[in-house]
Amino acid sequence: MITWRGQKDTPNRIPPPGNRIPYFVLALVIVISLTFLMMAGTARISIAGEQARYDLAVLDSLDAGGQPGDALLVAMPPFGDAQEITTLLIAYLEPAMPTYAWIESGPRAIQPEERARMWRAAQDEARRVWLFERWLTPSDPTGATAAHLNQEAFPIEERWFAQSGRLTLYALADQVQHTPPTTSLNVPFQGGLVLADFAVLNDQPVKAGDVLKLRLTWRAEGGRELAPQDIPQGSIIAFAHLLDAASASQKVAQDDRLLVDPQNLGNSPLRPGQTVRQGFGLSLPADLAPGTYPLVVGLYHTAGGQRLPRADSPDDFMYLTDIVVQ
Repeated sequence: MITWRGQKDTPNRIPPPGNRIPYFVLALVIVISLTFLMMAGTARISIAGEQARYDLAVLDSLDAGGQPGDALLVAMPPFGDAQEITTLLIAYLEPAMPTYAWIESGPRAIQPEERARMWRAAQDEARRVWLFERWLTPSDPTGATAAHLNQEAFPIEERWFAQSGRLTLYALADQVQHTPPTTSLNVPFQGGLVLADFAVLNDQPVKAGDVLKLRLTWRAEGGRELAPQDIPQGSIIAFAHLLDAASASQKVAQDDRLLVDPQNLGNSPLRPGQTVRQGFGLSLPADLAPGTYPLVVGLYHTAGGQRLPRADSPDDFMYLTDIVVQ
């Protein structure tokens, strides 16, 4: 038995319960503070790594260009670490963006069913998606996710980052919109390329600052295999232009997409005897004046920039429709 000075034969004194509360609160504050410091330290360690420094430009682009309603898809090569890049993104982006990361190819690749579930989840919660293809190079084949988005979504911008990969921003079709009518065309261009049909996925009138969502279907007539010396130099690009009604040569919005790559048919969106559907996202200027604007499409060679003429007329473009801007 311990006797306190001034008190006689008093057993061990235990502080009243009310006096223990501050100690509990203090312990809780310490635990929370340590957790925060550990997380902050993890973020600093992640950014300090060599690869993270390469990725910093990508993170800055996402931080500057991200909007509420965006989602991020991260497609990794077989040797990638999805958990590592996800931790980096969560630590850096403010506010955090819904993120889905996976291995794109190889023995560790995501299964088609799981990829489809991720895609549906992103569609349900996002109006736009960013696709970060980490460590992709221009010579690499098109991944399954990019091929899907190039057909079902509408690319707005694309950037390559050395030692890091490609970052592409896509607008998504409005989930509540009715199925847009598709207009059959079958317009032939020289080189055996046919514009089969088109669809505009915006209700009209559109507003200045919106993304005009256009879908084109192209067909390449099958033919004999060309000898190497007969393969045309450069690629064929499909363009979509929204023109100023007062001046047909003045573009107010445009989007250009690779359609045929003769030097690399394995990575070409369109190949002989095949049909491909492509989405185009034309960003309308925020100060675009109300009015009616013609929408035209066509093809040109990257080598020299010459347009491909149509095979059924002297024109080198196809007028599709008028777009009314509110």
